[in-house]
Formats: sequence, structure tokens, C-alpha cells
Amino acid sequence: MSWLKADLHLHTREAEPFIAFDAYGLIDRAAREGFQVLSITNHDTLTFSDRLAAYARARGILLIPGAEATIEGRHVLLYNIDVPLSAIGTFARLRQFKGPDWILHLTLLTERDSARHQQPQARGGCDQLLEDAADSRNLFNVVDR
Repeated sequence: MSWLKADLHLHTREAEPFIAFDAYGLIDRAAREGFQVLSITNHDTLTFSDRLAAYARARGILLIPGAEATIEGRHVLLYNIDVPLSAIGTFARLRQFKGPDWILHLTLLTERDSARHQQPQARGGCDQLLEDAADSRNLFNVVDR
């Protein structure tokens, strides 16, 4: 069995000025530490470009486009999105964009649960995921596979 070293929830200075690394610096550090897959998920900002992906690829890293969107007051990690974040806004709109190639993984965080670092709980089905997210303030992690 082969394992990949990955981090799919990273923030950079482009969106958070107090963070030590910009995207290029983060990729350099991750390469030195042996990471093979990264996703920069800045808050309400897509920090991804072909140039940045090529920079990561040259260092042996697959860079997955991602963002931590605020939807109805909840933080939602979105990967491989192909619409502007401003087009989403609500769980109803997110449901309209869902598809097998679009939503690979969604993670919903509440401040209380993320502060306690709870273990993620897997749930099934994208419709169930969106329903749970819209209805539950205590939801920590939801995965659609």
C-alpha cells in the first residue's frame, strides 16, 4: 500500500496577513517536509492559479484548488470548485452546483467543535450532507464520497 502525505486545509498570507507564509513559501516548506498533496483553503478566497500549480508540481506536489467558504454562517471546505465563490452563498445554491466532478469533499466546522479538535464523523450522500449542514449548528465534519 502506498501512502501520500497531504494537508487539505491550509491558510496563507494572501488572505490572512498574520500568517508567516505566502502560497509559494508554504509550498516550499511543504516540499521540504515531504508533502505530496496540498490544498490552500483561505477564507472566502480561492488562492490557486496555473502558475502556482506548476510551481507546486515542480516541487513534487499536487495542488488541489480549494477554499474555506462561509455559507450561512458556517465554514465549508470546498475543493475543485469551478464557479466563483460569490455564486454560492447559501446551501440551496451549493446544492444546485453539486456534481460528482465538482464536490469531492466538504467539511463543515463550527467554532466550538473545531476549538475542541473533535474527530470527524463520516456521513453519506451529498443531499444528506447539505441537509445536515443547513439544519445542524453542532456539525463538525461531513464527508461526501
